[in-house]
Amino acid sequence: MELAGRNSTKILAAHPCVWRSDFKKGRDMKTRYEREFKHTMDWVAVQTYDAVDLLLWVIERAGTNAHSIRRVLQDLNSGSNALLGLAGPIWFNSNGSLARGVTVAACTGSGWKVREEEPRE
Repeated sequence: MELAGRNSTKILAAHPCVWRSDFKKGRDMKTRYEREFKHTMDWVAVQTYDAVDLLLWVIERAGTNAHSIRRVLQDLNSGSNALLGLAGPIWFNSNGSLARGVTVAACTGSGWKVREEEPRE
């Protein structure tokens, strides 16, 4: 928005993390982070938080054995069977790659509005 100025309205952008106002965990974490570190919690901080949170979550369930960790991660295999992260659900496809979607947001001139997926017929 800073670069485009008043011409930024209705620009669409794909981003790995857009703060949703209806996500209490994310809002609370962002508030605590910014109060503690006196710095805006950007998307890099969000992705880092999710990576460390996933690591702790897996170790709590599997311990530190590599085979056990792999089994626990393989169970995160769909959007409905995912760990909820600050940047969205964390799950992996059949190749073991992160399958998180990309958020699309529209610039309103004063901020970003998340665009919801259009229903498919």
